[in-house]
Amino acid sequence: MTTNKVDDEITLRSPTVDDAAPLFALLNANREYLSRWLPWSDTMRTVEDERRWIEDRIEAGTSETLAMLIEYRGALVGAIGLHDLASPERAAEIGYWLAEEAVSEPTDVLLGRPISKLFLSGSRCQRPSPPPSPGGRGSFETASEERQCRGIVTRACRRLLDYAFGERAMNRVRVRAAPGNTRSRAIPERPGFTLAGVTPQAEVIRDEPLLVYSLLASQWQQTKGGQQPLE
Repeated sequence: MTTNKVDDEITLRSPTVDDAAPLFALLNANREYLSRWLPWSDTMRTVEDERRWIEDRIEAGTSETLAMLIEYRGALVGAIGLHDLASPERAAEIGYWLAEEAVSEPTDVLLGRPISKLFLSGSRCQRPSPPPSPGGRGSFETASEERQCRGIVTRACRRLLDYAFGERAMNRVRVRAAPGNTRSRAIPERPGFTLAGVTPQAEVIRDEPLLVYSLLASQWQQTKGGQQPLE
């Protein structure tokens, strides 16, 4: 199993079949929230669907796709990945998703690749955490706000950019975002992506366009040095 400790709080690791039930539970609890931007959520209806996806990822290896789970302080909060790693143009696509409780605003989800289930969502810390509610969900919501204020998505994303441009020698990494999702569009813009164009009807199910952001290896080298390799 591939595991990488991004820092003292965030760990990225490859999924195993034992993750099928907790990963599905996380998705199912956030289905309404995720489906606003991610049509793939409607295709994952049972734990067995999740298990088959994980088995496919394990069987395929990491030659073309790298799929990893995001853990924050030991808790599963989402997934992140790279697609098109075998592209002859050395142009990959990065994406991730987080549970609603791990983002500060519902509009902070960034649309990713529904077919490969490598998704990109993100958020920005917009407000201080509310005080916990006795006997309710307040304490969990407070912890979730704290996660985002500490940049869980940004740190995980930067780690995969290091991996893509370093160990996999990619020349370009793309991010696709829904035009109306302005806060999520700020995620790729933060580490230096540039808006490369618009893909019409990128989402066949909803007939919606996607903005395409691009980052070159040379641009990333100027922005940030590499970190430890995935082991």
